[in-house]
Amino acid sequence: MPGIYHPGEIAVQKLAGAEIIAEQNGRGIKNRIPKGAVAFLSTQTLVVAASVDKKGRVWCSMLTGEPGFIAATDDAAITIRSGPVKGDPLNENLAMNYDLGLLVIDFSKKLRLRINGTGRFDEHHQTNM
Repeated sequence: MPGIYHPGEIAVQKLAGAEIIAEQNGRGIKNRIPKGAVAFLSTQTLVVAASVDKKGRVWCSMLTGEPGFIAATDDAAITIRSGPVKGDPLNENLAMNYDLGLLVIDFSKKLRLRINGTGRFDEHHQTNM
């Protein structure tokens, strides 16, 4: 599904023979944060942030906090009141490449929310997307 998946995802889907599943899943991908997701985000304590370094390698960083540390500020923006630990590549990666992927998982309810966009740190070292 061009426009929804990047070329690397499409290549992996083809190798796995999963194009049909990807197409079905792609129908649920939106360019706005669904209203139901706002409440979900406000109760979470963990978000996995994916970024890319200057060599093109993908890094995953864990951001944690008390419920409410991640919030949708409107239907297209999120603020995470947490930053990566010292030495985490997310600091350097976001300084040069704003592309950011988030995965918010509630293991007890078996729910997840994937969010792709651009991110930056503000003056309080909060992650904004």
